[in-house]
Amino acid sequence: MPMVMMEAMCAGCAVPNTGSGGAIELSDRAGTPLFPKDHPFALSRLLSALEQDRQGVAEIALRGQQTVLREFTIDQMMEKTCEVFTRVAGQG
Repeated sequence: MPMVMMEAMCAGCAVPNTGSGGAIELSDRAGTPLFPKDHPFALSRLLSALEQDRQGVAEIALRGQQTVLREFTIDQMMEKTCEVFTRVAGQG
């Protein structure tokens, strides 16, 4: 999971992202805006649109914060990690 992304969301930041790697799970659950990887023009258009929509930015930030606090606590992440290790060890 992208820890910096989760920390920013916990702090109340709206976090647009490419959805690459583990960010897609977090982005899907929080409903954060996505832009294509390696597409700076799409990012600039998204940031420009967000700059014009302060209420939308606040809603994105709140959804992200609530999602991380509800679904990605350290206890939950450790439990999921242990489950994966247990499954992998059982298959060996």
